[in-house]
Amino acid sequence: MRYLFLLAYRFLIKRKGSMFTASAAVGATIFLIIFNSVVLGGVVHGVTRDLGDMTWGHISIYNEKGLLERPDDQIIGHVLRDPAVVGAAPRTFATIKANHTLGLDSYSLFGIRAMGVDPIRELSASRLHDSIQEGEFLRHTGSAVIDDEVAKGLNATVGSYIQLKSISDEGPRSFRWLRVVGIFDVPGPTLLDETVIMHQTDLREMMKIKKNYSHEIIVRLRNTEETESVKKWIENSYLNDNDLNIETVDERGRVVITAYREGIQFVNILAYSGMMASSLGVITIMMMIVNSKVREIGILRSIGLTEGQVLIVFMIDGAILGVLGTIFGAIGGTLISLYLAQNPVALFSGLVPEVRFTLDALPIPMLVGFAMSVIASTYPAWRASRYQPEEAMRYV
Repeated sequence: MRYLFLLAYRFLIKRKGSMFTASAAVGATIFLIIFNSVVLGGVVHGVTRDLGDMTWGHISIYNEKGLLERPDDQIIGHVLRDPAVVGAAPRTFATIKANHTLGLDSYSLFGIRAMGVDPIRELSASRLHDSIQEGEFLRHTGSAVIDDEVAKGLNATVGSYIQLKSISDEGPRSFRWLRVVGIFDVPGPTLLDETVIMHQTDLREMMKIKKNYSHEIIVRLRNTEETESVKKWIENSYLNDNDLNIETVDERGRVVITAYREGIQFVNILAYSGMMASSLGVITIMMMIVNSKVREIGILRSIGLTEGQVLIVFMIDGAILGVLGTIFGAIGGTLISLYLAQNPVALFSGLVPEVRFTLDALPIPMLVGFAMSVIASTYPAWRASRYQPEEAMRYV
């Protein structure tokens, strides 16, 4: 068996250019699959992170039917007893109409979302304050922080006064004049587009909501690995509250996160399909090697090499190409993944993927790439095995 391997190595090493071209084609496909798996997987992690930081916290406590039936302070005070919790904050929501007058021109946006927050508690429960592009985060009543899309739609800037009207099926109910103190922009699908953030006191009064009652409590943890245990503890604390929903960010954002995961799976399928192109490259180069070695094959057959042994020689060539390709692809994929893990890069939407490289991302692409190379060499190896000893006479 050793001499068959040496023959295969000799055939291959004499065509170094073809050998590296074929292995590079295999390696490029493996690199692409690893890149997709790790980097696009980082997109899902980034979306989950941003939803937790900005939208729902690591754990969300809410009532699907409307306001929570317990006062905010009661729920927050209990949740903060757990040492794993670093912050909890109430949020209240409403659909409103916003108006802004600039000189003789008037601008309006209908059906945008108002989110009432507690500015103090929000600092430890979310990272909304880090999303401010201009101005500052909300501090007191009578002020508002608006999304950059709202700012463009209303032609408003920091310092502008905007009028917010609550709306219902019967039309306007009440309004508030608020001074814009900041403009924020949250990248990615955080569901905060066209949103006005205001003090919860202002929103409650405008919507005639009872004091100390909100639609949701968001909870932030020191370590997300403790999410399930903290969620279970909160659930056990409110077993008799049938209308209370307690969900992790993965559960609350399942629709958004699942959509991203399905999109990434489709991209991965395309990447694996790209191996077909690589296999064609391996077949072409292997056929070139076979055609250039007809004389040697005929001589080997004439001195006693069987068809099966010739077949094995060229299958070994395909295996060598596969091994080289998997090594090239694995090294390239690992290096780019480690680089992006240490140097995050924002996508066009502004979302920064949270790349987490683990060795688990390597085995499957490497095995598939190696198997593809071996399978692709089957036909050229079979063709080589069909040459008879008489073929050598043509090249003497």
